[in-house]
Amino acid sequence: MRSGPGQNYPIKFTFKLRGIPVHVISEYDNWNEIQDYEGQSGWVTQSLLTKKRTLMVKTSKSFINMHSKNNEKSRIIFRLENNVIGDYLKCVEDWCGIKINGKKGWARDADLFGGDEIEKS
Repeated sequence: MRSGPGQNYPIKFTFKLRGIPVHVISEYDNWNEIQDYEGQSGWVTQSLLTKKRTLMVKTSKSFINMHSKNNEKSRIIFRLENNVIGDYLKCVEDWCGIKINGKKGWARDADLFGGDEIEKS
């Protein structure tokens, strides 16, 4: 991540993991200004971003539940710890569909990063 939209700007830091969700704040030429799950912002070239959406568990709780349906009374599939990353499926009202280790389920949008900027159906 760079401090400005170009190769001449200094590198602020480097992401070490693939698939981390980010919010795109603005675009300039072939560069996107992004914000990560910690609130840090900077610029990356568009070639480093993918259209594949992911979600990350961001909560102050020790874990959150991933349910079989988008309601609290449905069966619990997984207990997800903070910073777990999964594939975005869709968001409906206060819930987001997420796929982790081949299992599909639902978690509360409030406990996730990467779902709130996505248009909800």
